Order: sequence, then C-alpha cells, then structure tokens
Amino acid sequence: MSSHPFVDETAVAEELANFLELHKAELAYMLDAYESWAATNLGGYPSRPAALAFNPDLAGASLVSSFLGAIRVNPDKTYSLFVQPPGWNGRTTGREPLALAEVDVFEAEFPNSPFEAIAPGDKVRIIEVIASASDEPDYGMDVGLYDDNGTDFGPEYGFGIQPFGNPALDYGSQAPFHMSFPHEDPIIKAAG
Repeated sequence: MSSHPFVDETAVAEELANFLELHKAELAYMLDAYESWAATNLGGYPSRPAALAFNPDLAGASLVSSFLGAIRVNPDKTYSLFVQPPGWNGRTTGREPLALAEVDVFEAEFPNSPFEAIAPGDKVRIIEVIASASDEPDYGMDVGLYDDNGTDFGPEYGFGIQPFGNPALDYGSQAPFHMSFPHEDPIIKAAG
C-alpha cells in the first residue's frame, strides 16, 4: 500500500448532512446524470422512481432523507462516523471504540467492536476511509430494499420482489445486492 500516492494523505471527517449541504447542487447533477447513464447502458436496471430524485432545495434531515432515497439505501440505518483499523495494527490510534450498535444492524453479533469513533473535524487518513468503507454494505445499507422485505421504503425504491433468498431475513435481503449472476451460466443463476 505504501506505493499509492494518497496513502499518507488525510481528509477531514464531516457529518453527512454537512457534506450534502456543501455539495448538493453537484450531487443533484451527478445523481441525475448517473440515472440517465444507467437507464441507457444497464439492461434490466430498475430506474429510480422520479419521486426519489435528490432535491437540493431541502436542508438538514430532509436533505439527508432525500439523498438516502435518491441512492436507494436503508434510511433507517445510522450513518455514524467511524473507521475500522486494519487487523494487523491493533488499536494503535488512541481513538475510542464505537458502540457496536452504531454500525451493526444485526443485533451486535460481532464478539468485539472492530470500529473506532471519529468526530467531525478529525483528520483521518484517506486509506483508513477507503479500507473502512470497503465492507460497508455488510453493516446494513442494503437491508430491506425490496418490495417484499417488510419495510416502508422497500416498495418505494422500485427494485421489485427479492430475486432470491429469504425476504424475511435481513441478511437475506442483502444477498442479491452482494451477489449477482447475470453473466453466469443459467444453472448458476438458478442455484442463486
């Protein structure tokens, strides 16, 4: 990793609401451009319902809700500021552990909290942000997004009925977003 130019660069942590407020015009444009591109280039892409378009005229919690709806992720999840230190380093940063319930939507099934809290304004190494975010879908942003998952937001998102797995299980609703079989042999798709 030390050969990457950004490995020692830092970023300043900020709350999602603050980030959205600062960049809402650019985000509205980017999200609309992505939707247009996806509808044109991705066969079978379930287009974002028009009612979920990101509204840059909003502020505060309403702006955050609009963003989460526009990118169609779990709006019930807590989006806390944290990093997950690499396992080989141990806890050498001096940061406080983050309460597991802040990140884990599966009833604290980890034996130890692998997360460290960061606060707005903290400087964080960019490599820590990338490494921490690399497994984020495991912590619930993609839970309950289908029509039949029993959430209020699932039917609004336009993804349809969960294509495989048990829609009554939280982690079952994650599987179709984590695993995809569109280019596999039909027998592999059927097994999925």
